This record gives sequence, C-alpha cells and structure tokens, in this order.
Amino acid sequence: MRVYVLDPGLIYVRGHQHDWDTRIASHLAELGHDVAFFANQQAKPDALLGFDKRVRVERLFRLDSHVMPERFDPICGEIERQLLGAQSVANDLAKLPPADAWIWPTAFSYQLRACAAVESDARISACLQMPPDTGFGLPMAEPGPWWRFAAKRLRASGGRVQTVGTLEPECLAAFQHFLGDLDPILLPVPYDGKPVRRTELKTIGFVGGRRFEQGGMQLIAGAIALCLRAGLQVLTQTHECVPVPLRKHPGLEVLDHRGAFPEKVERCDLVIAPYQWSEYTGGRGSGVVYQAIASGIPCVAPYASSPGRSLSRIGSGSLFNEFTSAGIFKAIQSAQANYPALAEAAYRGAQEWREHNGLAKFVDVMIGGSKH
Repeated sequence: MRVYVLDPGLIYVRGHQHDWDTRIASHLAELGHDVAFFANQQAKPDALLGFDKRVRVERLFRLDSHVMPERFDPICGEIERQLLGAQSVANDLAKLPPADAWIWPTAFSYQLRACAAVESDARISACLQMPPDTGFGLPMAEPGPWWRFAAKRLRASGGRVQTVGTLEPECLAAFQHFLGDLDPILLPVPYDGKPVRRTELKTIGFVGGRRFEQGGMQLIAGAIALCLRAGLQVLTQTHECVPVPLRKHPGLEVLDHRGAFPEKVERCDLVIAPYQWSEYTGGRGSGVVYQAIASGIPCVAPYASSPGRSLSRIGSGSLFNEFTSAGIFKAIQSAQANYPALAEAAYRGAQEWREHNGLAKFVDVMIGGSKH
C-alpha cells in the first residue's frame, strides 16, 4: 500500500513529536508499505533525519499546526485559523501524488476539513491528540463546533474515513459528542518500553521538548537546583532550563534531542512532568508520561491533570498541587521515600500497558486492521 504520513507541525527535532513521527513512518516501511512522510516547509534539517531509509521524506506544508490563533488576529484569529488554515492545507494536499492512505499522527479539525475538500481516493486516518476546547482555554484546542463541522464535511466525502480516534478515555468522551458520525475510537498509544524492576532512586529525568505552552517550564530551573543540592543525579535534554552556575555540576548530564527518546527516558529512575494542570486537562495526554508508563518508570505530575489521573490509576505517580519549584521537589522527595512501592507499581503497570498499547497495535488500527 502507498501510505503518506502527514505532519505539518514537524519543524524541530525536540520533544516527542519527532520520535513519534519517525517511529510510525519507519514501522510502516518495515511492514512493506511504500511510505512517504511530509513535514512543514520550514522543517529544520535535523528534523528530517531519523527515518527508515526506505521512507521518502519531504517538506510540503506551509502552515504550522501549532500556530496560535492570535498569530492570525487578536480578535477573529480562530476563524481565520480555521478558514485560511483549511484552504492552505487543502492547496498543499492537492499537490500530492495518488496514495492509498493518509495518516495524520496529530490532526486538527481544519486539517480534516482540508482532506474532505481535496479530490483523492486516499483513506484518511487521524489521531486527535488535543481535546476540543470545553472552556478551559487549552492552548491550540479548537472549539467543539469546528470539530462537528469537520465531521460533517468528512462524512460527505464519500466514505474515505478509515480511523479517527484519540488516546485518552476522557478525550474520547468529548469527541464522541462532536464526531459521533465518524465513530471515534480509543486508539492504542504508540509507545513501547523495556521495563525492568527498579529499587533505588538515583537519577531524576527532566526530559521532553519543554514547549512554551506546556506550563511549568519556569519552575524547572529551581527544581533542578534543589535536586542537585540534595545529591540526586539529574538528566535533561537541554541547558536552557539549568541555572548557569550549575551547568557544570558533576551530578548533571545534558543530552540533546537526537536519537531514540525511549532510551533517554529509560536512563531515569523518576521522570518529571512539571506541567500546569490546566494545560493538561480534558484528556490531553503527555508523550513523556506515556513513555514513562510504557517503560515502567515512576513519574511526578500535577494533580487534577489527565497525566496525573493516568498515573494514579497505575499507582506509579507522585503528584503535586503546589505549582512551585518547591512543590515539585516535595513530590520528588515523596517519591524517594516511597520509591520501592512506586517502582513496583510502575513495573506492573508497564506489563499491563503492553497488552493494549504499543506502536505495532497503533499502526495496525490506523491502516485498517483490528479496532481496539
């Protein structure tokens, strides 16, 4: 099958998105499909690396998926993002050669409407990672009626929808309200790990892309300083969040954003997700937390957030409700005091995770295999 993997938001290598895209496209190639990946026209050279050599990688899309509505207009920005965004994406999609399937690892409503507007026989599969905006003001979240509008356009496009789904039950419930006609499903989460039983907390991991809209990024420097002063080892992927006087601290190891993300996470004994809860509610998941769960590693995350609830179900989370560096460090200390129990819960959670999730299961559903 000729399969196109489409991600207008891939510009930089940092964060889990590059890891996510490369693994999905490469796995499709390993299955014997004719695979091409299409990124943003502004994609940096290193963002186009890491794919299986059989995957054709090209720049195509002009509009960045992650552009905020305010960049269009401070008053009518959402309307312009929807209308002009759909037109821009449709014009880019019209340039593609024929294919059997279009896979969107991270889809927005205007991108789905663009698919409906283009004459093509390609079947459409989309993973909806950002929940619809239900009043919390999530960054980049789109109001529900726009999703409903996209569903109606896709339904009228001649049955081209293969799979539409999301990764969190809470998010699925919201999308079922707006996308009921498309029969959205709960997708397997495409993260695999190599869990081992851990007994001692030595290394704290501040990993991931540290994007501006995640919230909590301003707290990392203080939390890293507290960890180092307490004698803990710290692993991070960038110097940006490390206080200048501590950048040569012997307990600090700074990696870059290249290479396999799971291997970086699995060097940690505790992973920190220092998000502001309101930025990760309504069913918005975290790639960092997904990888920690898949790898059987305890994690620090905020109360009342979707990642926090996932960790609570497993029993492998140490949650914070005080949104300060000291509050995060208090949760780290709590994890240290209870580490054997947290680590055992994380290990058991990883065994259960692999029964329902993983890259192979995700790709199988997206190309029309079993519906989980």
